[in-house]
Amino acid sequence: MTKNEKPNRPKNSELLDCFISPNESDRNLEAANVVDGLFAIARGLTAIAKAIEELKANTVHLRHD
Repeated sequence: MTKNEKPNRPKNSELLDCFISPNESDRNLEAANVVDGLFAIARGLTAIAKAIEELKANTVHLRHD
């Protein structure tokens, strides 16, 4: 076993570790994964879309005659 290998772990678990971030937490305070990140992006895009719709609704349309 090399210095960086973890005992009793299958080799494919190293690949799974690439998709989990110990630096970020999800709502359950567990290490965040790719799905959590995509969900956060989707929430942000939804907030942007709502803000744009609100701006459009509150904008006075000037006619250029």
